[in-house]
Amino acid sequence: MICNKCQLNLQYEPRYYCDTHDLCTYCCGCIICNNCKTKVEKDFACYNCGQCTKCCECKTGSDVRLIKSPLTFWRDNSKRLIGVEIEVEGTDKAFANQITNILRKWKCSVVEDGSLRAAGYEINTAPANGKLFEEQILAICSVLKEGKAQIDSRCGLHIHIEAKDLNYYDLRNVVLLHQKLEKKYLKKLVGERFDNGYCKPVSVTQFFDKIVELNTPRNSILKTYFGTDDLSRADMNDIASDKYFAERYFAVNLASWFYRRTIEFRLPPGTVDPKRIIGWGKTYQMLVDYAKNNGSYYIKYSSHKKLFNKIRSLLPLQYA
Repeated sequence: MICNKCQLNLQYEPRYYCDTHDLCTYCCGCIICNNCKTKVEKDFACYNCGQCTKCCECKTGSDVRLIKSPLTFWRDNSKRLIGVEIEVEGTDKAFANQITNILRKWKCSVVEDGSLRAAGYEINTAPANGKLFEEQILAICSVLKEGKAQIDSRCGLHIHIEAKDLNYYDLRNVVLLHQKLEKKYLKKLVGERFDNGYCKPVSVTQFFDKIVELNTPRNSILKTYFGTDDLSRADMNDIASDKYFAERYFAVNLASWFYRRTIEFRLPPGTVDPKRIIGWGKTYQMLVDYAKNNGSYYIKYSSHKKLFNKIRSLLPLQYA
């Protein structure tokens, strides 16, 4: 009984050995359910009560169950996956079971959010694309509307777009493109959320100046986010995934790319209108594609109107 990671010999201490992963309990992420005493991987355990997902009965203030679903991908023939975080201030407790069942069916997760009231919660959808993305959002929004979901200025809609094929030049293009569209078009669409501290616009801050101005995007992005360009991938993952990492709270969150390989867009206001959520998701999907397929010079020196109309022309007609 030797741990495959740290090489610790546990021959005389078998209780500290996980035979599922051939690791010691220190290196292994498995835990013992507090209720049924079954050994489960940490992804299948509630962070709140320490029980497995079968035994867990933790709920939000609206009686919707806290859910920790294994990461599931719903794919069809479209290219980039889209995941959204839907924040609500609460739902009618009478519909808690219906909401929970739909979210479990689509492998969503439900977490509490400190920026919301006691009954509020956040839904993290499973990454999906094409028609499957639309079906998932339509199903979730339908049950949320039935459950009288409450939305106010505290609520946001965060869009994650798959970006594993992007390099540092492409990331700079995403920032450049978003900067050009923000003040002219996006500000009108998001209203007062444009001044929210959890999604600071990239066009009114100096934080991104070096990223868009210098011709060395890798160095400028790493120094902007981490203060140095000499960190290991593991160190960058640890720093960027910290929920208190302040550099996350911009309209364009590149920190997500370092540990999820997604780009998070935080500017859209909270909503349970499926057409708006799908529209925002597909708009940012097209924005990332456009940034990937066009050069920085073209984006930088094209007019706001030309860029906006080009991205809009790529959208399905009903969401344009």
